Amino acid sequence: MLDAERYRGELVQLGLHKIAHQDETLLDHMFRACAILQDMKAGEHVCLAGLFHGVYGTEGLHNDNVESIPEEDVSRSEPSSEPRWRS
Repeated sequence: MLDAERYRGELVQLGLHKIAHQDETLLDHMFRACAILQDMKAGEHVCLAGLFHGVYGTEGLHNDNVESIPEEDVSRSEPSSEPRWRS
C-alpha cells in the first residue's frame, strides 16, 4: 500500500499547503484524492497518480467563458443516476 505521507514534506517545501483549491489547500485536496483511491482499493500506481494529479496545475484546462466554446465541442449529455465507479 502506498505510503503517501512520505511525500508530504517535499510537497510542503514546494508550498502546496499555501495554495487554495476550492475550500481547502491544494495539499489537502491531493491527499484526499489519494485516500479516496486507497479506500477504493485502487492500485498503488493509481493512488500515486491521484496524489500528484494537481501538482502541475490546471491552467489552460478551465474556460469560464462558456459562450466562447465552439458548439461542436459542447458535450450534450443527460445526468445519470448511475455511479461513475463501482467498488
